[in-house]
Amino acid sequence: MNTTNICIFGDSIAYGAWDASGGWVDRLRSFLHDRTLASRFQDYFFVYHLGIPGNTTRDILHRLTTEAMAREPHVIMFAVGINDARYRDPAGTPHVPYAVFIENMKKILTEAKRLARNIVVVGLTPVDDARTMPFEDDIFFAQKNIERYDAGLQKCAALAGVHYVPVWSVIDAKKDLEDGLHPNAVGHEKLFAVVQDFLSGHGIV
Repeated sequence: MNTTNICIFGDSIAYGAWDASGGWVDRLRSFLHDRTLASRFQDYFFVYHLGIPGNTTRDILHRLTTEAMAREPHVIMFAVGINDARYRDPAGTPHVPYAVFIENMKKILTEAKRLARNIVVVGLTPVDDARTMPFEDDIFFAQKNIERYDAGLQKCAALAGVHYVPVWSVIDAKKDLEDGLHPNAVGHEKLFAVVQDFLSGHGIV
């Protein structure tokens, strides 16, 4: 009998806002529950949904160790960074400056490697600038900023020797986003398919 505990840390996109089916994470959980049933309980998969709307790398860094240790993960996944790149002023100063974001991710991945055998970083998704500039009052999500932070995620993953799943090209910013930022049901289905295929293809699940 094999057990695989998967912790998925992230923000509102990982949380599944505003998809009635719970986003790509809940789709992955359902898929792996089916795998458990099909194995007649020889392979157990437990997916722990740890996405919190608004979270940044600072937030993940603060809660990673405590929440992961309580679940004894074999796999830790991260889907975070888009809130780091948001800004509130016309000058475009990020909520978490890029250099701080990179240092946070380095610390996160170093700690994650201590806690689990497989670490997976899911890349960022694009936004529709026409609907996110601004997004809410004085909150801005700019595509060019987010793309830079996504490249930073990929670099951090490579330096740490962990997996990175590129999803930027998967989402059509004009068709697959509910509000210009969060994927709709079609977008989440696309994300699930890519993530599931990556995890299966690399023997992680």
